Amino acid sequence: MIPNFEETMLPTLRFLSDREERRTSAIYGEVYRVFSVTAEERRRLQPSGQDLIVQNRIRWALLYMKKAKVIEAPRHGVVRIASRGLSLLESHPSKVDVDTLMKYPEFREFRTGTDAKHHPKKSDDFLMGETNAKSVRGTSSVTKISASKETVHNGSWNRAEKTHVVDVDGARTNLGFSAAHFISGHDPCGRLHGHNFCVKVNVEGRPDEYGMVVDFFTIEGAIRSILTDMDHKILIAKRHAIVADGIVRFMTTDGEIRVPRDAVAILDVKETTSELLADHILSKVLANSDLDLGGISSIAVGITESDGRVGWSKMCLRSKRA
Repeated sequence: MIPNFEETMLPTLRFLSDREERRTSAIYGEVYRVFSVTAEERRRLQPSGQDLIVQNRIRWALLYMKKAKVIEAPRHGVVRIASRGLSLLESHPSKVDVDTLMKYPEFREFRTGTDAKHHPKKSDDFLMGETNAKSVRGTSSVTKISASKETVHNGSWNRAEKTHVVDVDGARTNLGFSAAHFISGHDPCGRLHGHNFCVKVNVEGRPDEYGMVVDFFTIEGAIRSILTDMDHKILIAKRHAIVADGIVRFMTTDGEIRVPRDAVAILDVKETTSELLADHILSKVLANSDLDLGGISSIAVGITESDGRVGWSKMCLRSKRA
């Protein structure tokens, strides 16, 4: 079952009632559990193809409860219950909805403000951040404009869509790993050799209510946790590795090599090229439950073996408007 945005409020408050801080992704998981949201329903997109329906509704609910000061956000992507929220739960409400929040003056002011026409109504599928999008200072490093048909009219942009891009340069942020690898059958890369790899990340999307496409620390942390298993290891494509009795055997241009199992990272890739290593890391980033993908339109990961040479893998997560 896919709940409307108001139906997610009370379960969220109950989930936060222990006063612990929770990431937005944990709220998603709790709502999925309470309403038995199936895997197919979790992947279901808005009619515009711009966002996941359930996550969008949850984010609207969180925004509303923050405006009513029943929950608070100590930092980006993290929420906790406020004293007002605890008092609300102590009244044992059968539901929490817009009418409930209207008793708080801060929420009434927000709800009846100039942007009220863009607010969701019960089960409407509005895309947070899409309607009445505003530019937020310091949001990201690059702003892109993609326009269709008549893009300039009387000196101004017409029918243009703005997105924001966040870039992380691993060479400057110490986001990388050292490893050995080989590319089977390739000359000269079929010999076992090593690199100091650097990781680059490019994230495109719409800023959230905090003005962020993605939190730098969140995306970097997700990647660092993946790199830990690859650092100072021999990277071997799964199809080339023979494992027995704690020893891994693999064939290079120079012949068979045997190494202890803990010296090797066996990866589910065809070869350990920069492009496919980037794809491996990207796949694991997308599976990271702490990463809020709601407003992200694309993520790209690049692997550098040497200056100026980068292998990229990119995933587009939602369609662009015409």
